[in-house]
Amino acid sequence: MLKLQNAEIRAQREGWIDADELAKESGITERRRTMHIQKATAADLPKAMQCYEEIIDKTPDIEHLAMWRKGQHPTEETILSYINKGEFYILWDHEAIAGMMALANGISETYRTINWITKAADTEAAELHVLGVNPDYQGKGIARQLVHEALRLCKENGKKVLRLDVIGTNTVAKKLYPSQGFVFCDTGHLSIRGYEDMEFLFYEQRV
Repeated sequence: MLKLQNAEIRAQREGWIDADELAKESGITERRRTMHIQKATAADLPKAMQCYEEIIDKTPDIEHLAMWRKGQHPTEETILSYINKGEFYILWDHEAIAGMMALANGISETYRTINWITKAADTEAAELHVLGVNPDYQGKGIARQLVHEALRLCKENGKKVLRLDVIGTNTVAKKLYPSQGFVFCDTGHLSIRGYEDMEFLFYEQRV
C-alpha cells in the first residue's frame, strides 16, 4: 500500500504522469478492478450534478481550469441533454462516481470554424466535453482512463476523429491531452457564459 501511495504522490508532483504505470514499475498490478464505464441514464443525473458541484467546490482555480460555475456550467439541462442523446458516460467505482464525460456525436457549430487537420464528415467525428474527476479520485490517473475510454468508444462506433477544446489558462489539460496523443490544431477566441474574448486551444486525435 505504501508503494502505491508513493507512486500516486509522484504522479501528482510530476504533472499527470500515470500512477498506474508507476505502480506497475513498483510491482503493483491490482488497480481499479472494480471500475467500469457505463452510459448514464436520467436516474444518474442527481449523482452526476452532485459530483460536478464537489469538483467546483474542491478544485482550486476551477474557473481558470474549466470555467465552471454552479448553476451556470455544467447545468442540469446540459448534462440531461447529453444523457437523453446517449452521449454521457460515468466511470463507476462500485456505487461512487470516479469520473464523468460527454462524448458528443457530430460536429458542433463552434467546431465548424476551426482549422482541423483531419477532414471528417459529421458522422465520422466526436467531441469530448465536460470531463470531470471526483475530487476523491484526483491524482490517480482517472482523467487518462476516461480519455482512453473515449477513444475506445469512438473506435467501436466507427468514428474517424475525436476532438476537444481547452481554455488557454488550463495548464493541466494542456499537458494531459498532448501526452495522450492529441495534436494541437488551432486557437480560437470565444465569448461565453459572461467571459469576453477567451482563448481556447483545439486538439484532435485520429481514432
